[in-house]
Amino acid sequence: MRFLNIRVNSEQTKVNQIVTAVIKDIENGLLARGNQLPSINACSRAQKVSRDTVDKAYQKLKSSGYVASVSGLGFFIKTNKPVKYRILFIAGKFGTGENLFYASLLKALGGNADIDVRYHQNHAETLRDTLADNAGKYHYYIVASQNFSLPEQKKLSSVLRSVALKEVVLLNNAGVKRSSYYVTIVHGGNNSLYNTLCRLKIPQSRYRNICLLNHTGAAQFAATVHALKKYSDVHTKKFTITGVSEKKLLHPSTLYIVHDDGDLVSLLKLIGNSTYKIGRDIDVISLSDDSVFKELLNVSVITTDFEGLGQSVAAMIEMNKLEQIPNALKITMRGSV
Repeated sequence: MRFLNIRVNSEQTKVNQIVTAVIKDIENGLLARGNQLPSINACSRAQKVSRDTVDKAYQKLKSSGYVASVSGLGFFIKTNKPVKYRILFIAGKFGTGENLFYASLLKALGGNADIDVRYHQNHAETLRDTLADNAGKYHYYIVASQNFSLPEQKKLSSVLRSVALKEVVLLNNAGVKRSSYYVTIVHGGNNSLYNTLCRLKIPQSRYRNICLLNHTGAAQFAATVHALKKYSDVHTKKFTITGVSEKKLLHPSTLYIVHDDGDLVSLLKLIGNSTYKIGRDIDVISLSDDSVFKELLNVSVITTDFEGLGQSVAAMIEMNKLEQIPNALKITMRGSV
């Protein structure tokens, strides 16, 4: 192993500094299959760290498949052909959007990537534990955070700061402040939704009102309100925010915008029990991830372009240049509009 200068004040732990150094030496051809790593005692003395620190680093390398241990002999490089990019994708669930992103990222990186998947269940503390447990095992950590509730979203910055991994890519979250600890790919902010609405092929004369169903737990709710107000002002529409349980919710010539799938089902039931016809008297657009469920219900959707997102992240990884970039939204038009 090449000379390694352990930095006490580094954002990486001493364990992860050793792990990263060994992996880079393997990738650069300085360590090949069969090469022996310094013994735990030798590495401890050379790097002026504890034996426990070195042992933890070697065990991480072993669990990641980079080295193998031989009883009585020590640790040896297991392979000289590691994948170029080891990526951990952490999502709340593996739905349609996550599938599209995963497939697009894998395709864009070709055979150069090995992508593992874990789940944070949309809980910031679970995400923190997952990142901490896997620190040093991957080149990049991609976190899908678009479905975090507002309370959980508020914890994200401190969670990511506490883990202090430089290679974190936070997907589709406009509510988390930019930081040197991670990069954020958002859906383009207020203007992205506004511009997407402007592309809708609906005659302006067909609806006079825009109604946003109130779901303040949605991570993008504030950005949605801003975009819809702007769109309503420009196109002379009456904009309201209301709850799905509101009496006399349904009004003709109204475009309903819905974040929550539960609210969507309730709205569709109300329309079905009324004299109004969806797609003629009333229009409905969902802002949550597309799914077979929405396809069966014939509901139009505005959502993240997950395929484009995968390509954007792959390009950043290949250029080794993590930066803040916007990601576009896409429209899937169906019979509800």
